[in-house]
Amino acid sequence: MPRANASRPAPGPRHRRHPARPPRPLEARQTVATLDRLSGGRVTLGAGLGGVPTEFTVFGQPMPSGAELDSCLSLVSRLLSGDEVRFTADGPGVRLAPLPVQRPVPIWIGSTSPAAARCAERWGGWMIAGDDEQGRMAMAPDQVPDYSGELALIGVSEPGSSVKDYTVSWWLEHLHGYRGTYDELLDRVRAGPPR
Repeated sequence: MPRANASRPAPGPRHRRHPARPPRPLEARQTVATLDRLSGGRVTLGAGLGGVPTEFTVFGQPMPSGAELDSCLSLVSRLLSGDEVRFTADGPGVRLAPLPVQRPVPIWIGSTSPAAARCAERWGGWMIAGDDEQGRMAMAPDQVPDYSGELALIGVSEPGSSVKDYTVSWWLEHLHGYRGTYDELLDRVRAGPPR
């Protein structure tokens, strides 16, 4: 997922939510710190609630709230900072290692809701979807919301097309089964990023 002016790709942002179990801040912290070290300080943590309640209810769990996500991200951020973290007021402090190269590690919120926009303001990055479920662009360049932080647009483009009219920091090419067969998607990857 290269930045428009990047000479080499950077890992992230990606977000993964395993619906069968609650978030695990210690695991997330360790994974992010390790990937950041392996990439030389180029990881971005993407976070979101998930868009479909049945992703959770099918496993007997309620869909988490934005407050729960924010609380989890606060804990992960503190754990990534290298500072001592206490889980209870009278409990022992924890300081984890190894530390990531970046401090702070960028955190981007994925969603188009107003609540997600407010959360993204706190964390500094926002990922929004610009395509529809049929794999077509649904957001015109003049519909991109104003945002002061890093803004990534998930969209679809044709080989050689330009996305310069979209005023975003990052363009994330959305490759999913709605766009075509595996071979068609692979051909799109081989064609390279949009201009």
